[in-house]
Amino acid sequence: MRSVVVIGFFIISALLTPDITHAGFNSEKREDIKRLLVLTDSGKMSVEVMKRVVFSYQQTAPEVPENFWERIGEEIEKDTYMDMLIPIYDKYLTHEDIKALLEFYSTDTGKKIIVVQPKIVKESIEAGEVWGDKISDIIKQKLSQAEEHKEK
Repeated sequence: MRSVVVIGFFIISALLTPDITHAGFNSEKREDIKRLLVLTDSGKMSVEVMKRVVFSYQQTAPEVPENFWERIGEEIEKDTYMDMLIPIYDKYLTHEDIKALLEFYSTDTGKKIIVVQPKIVKESIEAGEVWGDKISDIIKQKLSQAEEHKEK
């Protein structure tokens, strides 16, 4: 739950940031990045994350009318988020990298990754939360022991 709120915060912050200009981008590379984002369902995944974030906020503010949440959902545009991803992909990947990814995601293995990746990420986040809780418990226990030892 915490991770959904954190991810949501960053996505909402990104969505509320003024549009990034794409001047100077290679237009062919830009179009290939867009194709990659569409092919990998990046927009769809971001909308799903946003729905989870909105749902989390709804749970903490039950007095807010339903139509408020519906309007929020309508204002969230996956294209805006995807447009914000283009300069990030441009920064770290060459046009040849993008072309190779497009080729890979067109294969059977690539298509499978597109389907299972959200599940892998979800379960990885859940595993990280469990691991974080265990680490937190160990730290609390050690601090308590240190405090007890200090009092003696």
